[in-house]
Amino acid sequence: MEDLAVGDIPVMVPNTCGHLRYLSLDVDFGNGKEILAILCMLRSSQHLQLLVIRVWDSSAFPEDYCLEAQEHKDCMWKHLQTVDMTHMRGSNSEIEFIRLLLVNSPVL
Repeated sequence: MEDLAVGDIPVMVPNTCGHLRYLSLDVDFGNGKEILAILCMLRSSQHLQLLVIRVWDSSAFPEDYCLEAQEHKDCMWKHLQTVDMTHMRGSNSEIEFIRLLLVNSPVL
């Protein structure tokens, strides 16, 4: 995700990933741009069924960044059935990300 989090992060990728059912990512939850890059990928993957995230650093978000403060009403994953997150440390950013997934994934 670090490579995708360089420069301005688009809301969605230029082409939808409608065929994508499985996504596995290594994520630094201490990097707000990486979180936005993940959301960009997820917004473009409306048929995603399985999401696997390996947390490799879990520093807190910068003070002025909060997932709740962002507009994520357009994030809805109707087909997401399983989320596997490993190496979590229980940081606020991880918890907020999980909360966002649960609120916007009716099957979970």
